[in-house]
Amino acid sequence: MTGEIRRILSFEPLRAKNNSVIILALISSALYFLVIGIYLGRSAEDINSTFSEFRQIADAGFQEGELPFVGWIKDKTDPALRSLFANHSPLLGIFFWLALMGTPWIVMLVASDQTASELSRKHIRFILPRVTRRSLFLARLLSSWISWVVISSCSLFLIGMVLLQFGDGENRDSDYILLLRMIGVLAIYGIPFISMMAFINTFIPNAFLSYLLATGAWSVFWVLGAAGAWISDGFKFFSYLMPTVVKYPLLSDDPQRFLQGVGGVAAYSLVFVFLGNLIFSRRDV
Repeated sequence: MTGEIRRILSFEPLRAKNNSVIILALISSALYFLVIGIYLGRSAEDINSTFSEFRQIADAGFQEGELPFVGWIKDKTDPALRSLFANHSPLLGIFFWLALMGTPWIVMLVASDQTASELSRKHIRFILPRVTRRSLFLARLLSSWISWVVISSCSLFLIGMVLLQFGDGENRDSDYILLLRMIGVLAIYGIPFISMMAFINTFIPNAFLSYLLATGAWSVFWVLGAAGAWISDGFKFFSYLMPTVVKYPLLSDDPQRFLQGVGGVAAYSLVFVFLGNLIFSRRDV
């Protein structure tokens, strides 16, 4: 099976070059990160000044009673996010957070045409005599992840290096480490969404409809989880139906919590891969 996967992967660059979905994902990703980079670069002075003032307030030991909004922020903001903004370059911290928030939309677009085109056009009948269904399913999943890693790494590295020139420059070594960490976290965070798209592709042989279903389900579950939490904590269950719940653990500086996030990524991915492979191995082509 390993040999079949390698053989399929060797043809994937040509397929990606001629795949309009991947080209659209590349353009969308570049535009998203570029717009964020331009905005942060133009606002760099104000952002650095604002964060410097907040840090001076924190160092001065102000009480939460003197600044009521501080207590509210601490209650409503995840510790991982507070640590990101408090201990790292403000520009890179904001860039990291916004990149993480946009990852699901972009990575699901990158992975929305794994087997959909072949199934809809019946081209898969010419592929399966040469490779097994399992090899094809896993190779396309791996190919989508490689595409995402290349797209995200290049975008983050180039824009991150530019933002470093606008930073406060207090700790450049820490900034470089954060940039590398950013690339690694986004690569890991994309895995469960790619696995989910592989699963959806097995029963919806259309890239656009697959993407529409994935983003629609994510939006519905997020609304149910967020709005339902105001009524009862039990409604938070809906939030756990999508892999977005692992973003804060992956963002954490705490190694133990970070590993919990990686475990969550593995759990979601394995479930989607198992279900997708099960359907793909039995469906009529």
